[in-house]
Amino acid sequence: MLPYSIYAFMVLYPFSVKWANFSILVMCALGLLSSSLSDKLQKVKTNKGLWLYPAYYGVLLLGTLYSEDTRYAFKILETGISFLLLPVLFATAATLDAKTLRTIGILLVTLTYGIAVYCVVQNVQDVRAEKVPLWYFFTWEYSYSHLAGHIGLHPTYFAALTLLAFFTVLLKGDYTTVQSKVLNVFILIFLFAFLILLGAKIGLLIFFAVALVLAFIYKLHSKRQLLIRIGIIVFLLVGAYNTPVIYWRFKKAVDGVLHAASGQQVGADYRTLHWRCAAGVIQESPLVGHGIGDVQEKMNDCYEDLGRLTELRNYNAHNQYLDSWAKTGLLGLVVTLLCLAYPLYRCLKVGDQLFAIFFFIFLVVCLTECFLNVQKGVTLFCFTASVYWGHLYNRPGKLTA
Repeated sequence: MLPYSIYAFMVLYPFSVKWANFSILVMCALGLLSSSLSDKLQKVKTNKGLWLYPAYYGVLLLGTLYSEDTRYAFKILETGISFLLLPVLFATAATLDAKTLRTIGILLVTLTYGIAVYCVVQNVQDVRAEKVPLWYFFTWEYSYSHLAGHIGLHPTYFAALTLLAFFTVLLKGDYTTVQSKVLNVFILIFLFAFLILLGAKIGLLIFFAVALVLAFIYKLHSKRQLLIRIGIIVFLLVGAYNTPVIYWRFKKAVDGVLHAASGQQVGADYRTLHWRCAAGVIQESPLVGHGIGDVQEKMNDCYEDLGRLTELRNYNAHNQYLDSWAKTGLLGLVVTLLCLAYPLYRCLKVGDQLFAIFFFIFLVVCLTECFLNVQKGVTLFCFTASVYWGHLYNRPGKLTA
């Protein structure tokens, strides 16, 4: 039954937070019953990285104790409950067999591709119904805000999911026959094109950073092969940058940063303002933070001082590390970094390239989003970490093998 609860979570995750959370509870219950207590204790002893996630939740609990806004604090605790339950119960369950792991990989790719196609089709229909010129579909004003709207995923989170699927196909896809090669190459091209249309800047930066590293290390046999790979990357980079949705997204961001650096409030990039206010909040209490329930009010006070409260009210720090530091001080920052960076270190140490990429994606996305503050981010990260620590820690690269 445990594998079916996993499949249910993967199917429900993109569409419904409520039902995805329900499937996680089922997954935890089945994980609790799937192996003996002695086996669970042995697994915890072997995979000490599992302790990081309950520790993260423990820091959140600690941050509740000195929060004045307890209602908001308990909301954050509710959002982060997966850190306490999922890794401990699911990751210590009976080890998943090769067939189940392969199905997880196939579902990841199939569902991501399917919902991407669905979003493109729905948006093309929207463009036709609204009698908007088709070329407008490729502009950042339309694409970024509308493309992922039909399934309720923020473009950055959708980009992270797309990247997970893309590199799963690239590294673990079946390339033994002509038909499988054609199919996988088609999926890769489509997912890359969709990533461009999403217009999530951090997603594209991650894509090209990972692609460049892989060009030098992944099954490299000759200098000629390296030059071909670099040539393909440069071609994709030039093509992406000259796509209107990407050009204007990056131009707007760079112009906003320059405005902010020159002290101009008008035209300053929103994230620059978020980070500036978060840094100011941290300076008020850098050691212990302000508690997990009170930071948003202080962020709003900063926005008001900048004269931007109307447009920025209730926006968070848009940086997980700054947010954790502001809420729970240096302890929260250190635990957050360990949760995100330690599994990446372990993957690099044993040569598990696929999961190293997965954890790198999470690590970098947290630079521009409070990824671990929302259900979509928490559940995706905790699920990935649980699969790795509980079922792949000693079996690198087995997701779709």
